[in-house]
Amino acid sequence: MEKQTQRVGWARVMVRYRQGRHVIEGTFTNDGTYHHISLDSNYRQERQIQEGQLRKRSERMVVWKQTRNESDGALSQRSSSDEPTCQAHRYNDRRRQTSDVQDNHRPLLARQDVNDWFDPRDVIGSTEGCPNSRRVALIGIAADCSYTAEFDNMQDARDNIISQVNIASQVYEDTFNIALAIQNLTISDPSCPSDAPRSMPWNLPCTASVDINDRLNLFTQWRGRLRDDNAVWSLFSACRSGSTVGIAWIGSLCNRSRGSSWGGGGTASANVVVRTSSEWQVFAHELAHNLGASHDCTSGDCGTSGYSPSNDCCPRSETTCDARNQYIMNPQSSPGLEEFSPCTIGTICTGIGEEHVDTSCLVSEDEVPDINDSQCGNGIVEPGESCDCGGEDRCPEDSCCNPSTCQLRSGAECDPLTDGCCTDECQVASSGLVCRESTASCDPEETCDGSSSQCPVDVQNCDDDEDSGSRGGGGGSAGSWFDRNRTAVIATASSVGGVILALVLCVIFSCIRKRRRRQRGTQIQSGNISDGSNAPALEHTRGVTQMPSAPRLVHRYA
Repeated sequence: MEKQTQRVGWARVMVRYRQGRHVIEGTFTNDGTYHHISLDSNYRQERQIQEGQLRKRSERMVVWKQTRNESDGALSQRSSSDEPTCQAHRYNDRRRQTSDVQDNHRPLLARQDVNDWFDPRDVIGSTEGCPNSRRVALIGIAADCSYTAEFDNMQDARDNIISQVNIASQVYEDTFNIALAIQNLTISDPSCPSDAPRSMPWNLPCTASVDINDRLNLFTQWRGRLRDDNAVWSLFSACRSGSTVGIAWIGSLCNRSRGSSWGGGGTASANVVVRTSSEWQVFAHELAHNLGASHDCTSGDCGTSGYSPSNDCCPRSETTCDARNQYIMNPQSSPGLEEFSPCTIGTICTGIGEEHVDTSCLVSEDEVPDINDSQCGNGIVEPGESCDCGGEDRCPEDSCCNPSTCQLRSGAECDPLTDGCCTDECQVASSGLVCRESTASCDPEETCDGSSSQCPVDVQNCDDDEDSGSRGGGGGSAGSWFDRNRTAVIATASSVGGVILALVLCVIFSCIRKRRRRQRGTQIQSGNISDGSNAPALEHTRGVTQMPSAPRLVHRYA
């Protein structure tokens, strides 16, 4: 008798080479249970975001599981007032602004109503309109300085973004037959500039004067100057605005600039995703807004009278309003939300089929390019470029940089637009010029050395032990001891071998455990582990090449 097989889940993982060995990151499912694989450093950083713990760096892999629709569990311990949420807005209802958004930080929040298209109750569960054959949405992603600073190095930030998109892609493929593929990926330096460069106005440190809505506005303007065929650009950041962890323009898929006339709107496709332990869900949520989806209805939307088209939400069924916080489009994010509701599926597919959303930029699987880490004209100096003033539309007569080739003009040594130690005459600044101001008593200012156009690395003399002690740490964790004595440990390992080192560490860890048991609280100290010098080059890092992409919306996720 022939054995019958059935699908019980899926797997999306990527293999990396780190510190002399291969590690795996990603997610796989089995009968509704999600198993997540992550580096210990990333896992603990996510815990820190939720539970106020400090990081303990490690090259180990951690696996943890979640049951589908699991709500607040070990990875989600928040008060109800701190639940990440989202608000949705339709791009063609946006209020026009003629002044520069950077100088006018008024929010662009115009409530939008998907019900202007059709009654979502009439299309619940319908897949008519979604592609019959696999289509791919190309995505551009930029990570600001605050996001990169969350990781040990820029490569870790890059790999994490790819992993998040990869997981979300599986859900989009299974649900809408649309895959997500990263075409452009820009990673900012972890040192935030005191003032955002004109070429990258969105690359700002976290500050109360610039909220997530402002970041979307700045990023949208920047995206509108680019000339590419991406369905959407996403800004990955670590800067929250209260409980808001995402925002996007609804129904703006494939819009490339303000000049687009599709559906009567003109906002370039963009969204903002804030780093949380629900990162891929927030990313998938924002993309669904870009595709035209609204939020699922909650008990607060429904009240005692049930569903009404004026609720501007997606009901659970034709007769039931409250979706019971079970799906990705729930206004509050949670690690346990893993699939789209039947109403969201019907809304997106019908919106595509009736051409309420532009899908002309979606490509076939054969047309998916490799990830491009460089794009001339985006205002960021990337591999192969000596400058990038922002493209021919922004700087056609730049005296230092050729905007069409992203190379310095004849006689120019640097470009002050992107180089911290460069004069307006395109020459290296003299020694002693302050290029990065001090931000604290333990953070001295940096000055130009007279020979390089780059501002020196940001050096801080803050005492990590004193800093952690001021936050109530016990000061006796194994991580902190290892960080303070890393040099001695490495020297010991080279001279006496791993056996003696293992015995020494066992004794140390045993003593620390006893000491920590006597303490009322524990705190995980932060550390720092760098990639090994013998790791293969970037092109040797293996990963899944295809990732589904999503359309654009204006939606706010808090």
